[in-house]
Amino acid sequence: MTSDRELGLRRARAEAKALLKRFGVRSAAHIKVEAFAAAFGIKIVEGKLDGARARLKTKPKPVIRVSDRPIPRGEWRFCVTHELGHHVLDHATVRVDALCDGRPAQPPGTTRHPEAEANTYAAEVLMPSDLVGARCAVTRPDLAIARSIADEFGTTLAASAIRVAELSPERCAAIYSAAGRIVWAVRSSTFTARIERGRALARESVAYDYFATGALDERPQPIPADAWIDTSSPDDLIEHSVAIPDAKGVVTLLWVAESSADLLR
Repeated sequence: MTSDRELGLRRARAEAKALLKRFGVRSAAHIKVEAFAAAFGIKIVEGKLDGARARLKTKPKPVIRVSDRPIPRGEWRFCVTHELGHHVLDHATVRVDALCDGRPAQPPGTTRHPEAEANTYAAEVLMPSDLVGARCAVTRPDLAIARSIADEFGTTLAASAIRVAELSPERCAAIYSAAGRIVWAVRSSTFTARIERGRALARESVAYDYFATGALDERPQPIPADAWIDTSSPDDLIEHSVAIPDAKGVVTLLWVAESSADLLR
């Protein structure tokens, strides 16, 4: 039986695809966030916000309020589209105000989760599966693919890495680290091992180097699998980590090495 959570995510994808069809989106140049919001009668304003980058206010008229703090354009586009998702998916019936803090929301369980639905909506609108899916269907899902998506579609490297993990048939995971700890991790459907949020980075990981020394080797390279996942396997994962100095963080894409074919099976 399909859970309420999965039904909610399916509806989010369907609504995003409906918007793309409505506007005849066939390339990245056609994805115009401000025009999408205006089509739903939503005004976008900037102002002071505490603890969030954006907020949807539904009454008396829908308004997306974006923080007046400096926000990279890719984050701005995602947050606005995320809030548009709250509006389109009727999340005002779940809670009055919807907040965006820029993190993926993938809680366990089977009940609906508005944040996960809004993120799913935003990802499909900004990085349509019909346009980016083919480039993610490769045997080496490294951050070069995520970078190409970010550059073409005006998204952040982190959001693009998540999209690679979501659409890749390979066993891979996108991870974001800050202050030497894992902030979030998004796994492909075939990456079965859990990556614990809040866990301190292992010294053997490439990402660790950035927080220890301020620099890292931004090339894909094999590392012991137990640097990231709970395993006794001697096999390797391939880690591709890139520093985001402005955010004082690291984006990582992990995937199973060809020589470690049995890992995670």
